[in-house]
Amino acid sequence: MLIRYFISLVFTVIVLVITCLLSNFYSFLWLINIPSALIAIIFPLVFLLILHGWKDIVLAFCILCKKDIGKKDLLNAKIFFKNYTIILFSIGFIGFIISFLAMMRYLEVAEDLGPRMAIASMTLLYAGIINLGIIMPYNIIINKKLNEFEN
Repeated sequence: MLIRYFISLVFTVIVLVITCLLSNFYSFLWLINIPSALIAIIFPLVFLLILHGWKDIVLAFCILCKKDIGKKDLLNAKIFFKNYTIILFSIGFIGFIISFLAMMRYLEVAEDLGPRMAIASMTLLYAGIINLGIIMPYNIIINKKLNEFEN
C-alpha cells in the first residue's frame, strides 16, 4: 500500500507539471506564495491537532505502515481525513475571500487585478493539491482496508 501511495504522489506531481507546461507557464515560481502555503498547510493541521489530538493524527498517517490495523483505528482515520478535507477547503475558501476582498479594495489600479486574483486563488490551489496528493489516496486505502473487514 505504501508503494501505491508514493506512486499516486508522483502522479500528482506529473499532472501538475504537464498542466503547467500546457498552460505555457514554464516556471514553477508563479506557483509559490508563502503566505498562502502557510495558510493551507499549517492552519488545518493546527485545527486538527486541537480537535483530534496528536495521537489520532499520527495513527491516521501511519495507517499505510501498519500491517495489523483494527477496524476501529481505520474508522477513526477515516473520520480524521474527512475532517481534514472539510477544514482544508474551509480555510482555503476563507483565505481566498480575504485575499479577494483585499483585491477589491484596490480596484482603481486595473493592471494589478490579474496578479492579485492569482494570489487570491493560491490558497484554494494549495488546498486542492494537498487534497489530491495526500488526503484522497489515504481515503482510498482506508476504504479498501475497511472493505476487507466487511468481506
